[in-house]
Amino acid sequence: MSGTQKATELADALSAKLELIAQGSKADEPVTLADSLNNYVELLQARIDGTIKPIATGFADLDKRLDGGLERGTLTVLAARPAMGKTAFGLALARNVAEWGSAGFLSMEMPKSQINDRNIAALGRVAISWLRKPDEDDTSTWDRVTAAFEKAQRMKLWIDDQTALNLLSIRSKARFMKRRTGLDLLVIDQLSFITGSPAENKAYELGDYTRGLLALAKELDCAIVLLAQLNRECEKRMNKRPMLSDLSSSGSIEQDASTVIFLYRDEVYNPDSQDKGICEVITAKQRQGEVGTTALTYIGNQTRFEDLAFQWKPPEVREQVRSRGFD
Repeated sequence: MSGTQKATELADALSAKLELIAQGSKADEPVTLADSLNNYVELLQARIDGTIKPIATGFADLDKRLDGGLERGTLTVLAARPAMGKTAFGLALARNVAEWGSAGFLSMEMPKSQINDRNIAALGRVAISWLRKPDEDDTSTWDRVTAAFEKAQRMKLWIDDQTALNLLSIRSKARFMKRRTGLDLLVIDQLSFITGSPAENKAYELGDYTRGLLALAKELDCAIVLLAQLNRECEKRMNKRPMLSDLSSSGSIEQDASTVIFLYRDEVYNPDSQDKGICEVITAKQRQGEVGTTALTYIGNQTRFEDLAFQWKPPEVREQVRSRGFD
């Protein structure tokens, strides 16, 4: 390890300690079960009172699946193949949380201009193609753009587009947001762009990142959503819906994440799919709850997600119904 690396790690450790002092906190020490349960009773009461509650995603069916939303102090991995909408979904989560709390979106792939295209398109329900070539005479669309700007002004949503961030930089940015406005949710786009000192192999390197982000979520008492790319194995199967084994170096990611969510849009592979415009949100792992699939409407030209307006059944359930002659 170089002297520069040692210095940055020492600075990061000192920053973490200073943050704890500023918050009037102290390092955790082992406690007996009896003492721990005293605090747990207070936690249960706080949940009853609503003073402590999950971080709502803004999507009713998904929040129900997640027992209310994302849990503070945890790492959620959101993974998909290209073109499924994971960046759009990560931004949607950040916007939804920023309407009532504070959220951050770290993009190592897209510049701020493209992020703002997506935010204004979704908030104003305006096609991105229009924003890329605005029509100054289209007053009705300009009204929607203006309304989107006004809504954005009220949000506590931090945007950062620095490329090739390492864990030290991510922690520094997250702590900055926490000090300024508090931080309920941090979305990081994406795992493959995080940099660091080379490990013995890629799996160890990814494990360092996921463990570091989990520690950061606990330190800042926020939820972290880490976007990740799936490998191509799912595309070799007849049923291309993702599985946990499709995560690159899935051992460390699966181990550190409290929740693993996959996105799947059937129309990407099957243009004539009867599920066109639907995004399946597959909760493949949930440490404190059940797994399963919910669905959202995806409006692609606005990169916008919303709750379905009708009851949706997974394809395997529909097939069972048809096979029994009830369709």
